[in-house]
Amino acid sequence: MYLMLINWTEQGVKGVAKSPRRSRAFATMAEEMGCTVHSIFFTMGRYDSTARVTAPDDEMISALALKVAQVGNVRTETLRAYTEAEFARIVEKIGG
Repeated sequence: MYLMLINWTEQGVKGVAKSPRRSRAFATMAEEMGCTVHSIFFTMGRYDSTARVTAPDDEMISALALKVAQVGNVRTETLRAYTEAEFARIVEKIGG
């Protein structure tokens, strides 16, 4: 699972009214690339929106981030996120 932290570019802010439609287009683009967008939230604070996405691997989420950046409306920062169960398995490997 990945968390994408999203900020609008100047171009994206100028077209902010189109953001709901653009977020649906993002979800469709992700699906076509083999990823799933589980949720998108528009936020206050440091980031303008966030998305929770699953992807088959790090390369695919990187490709998705690059493809959405090419459109020019947003810049993203992507975090690899672990569920509690996944993290428990990681901790087991260090003898915790």
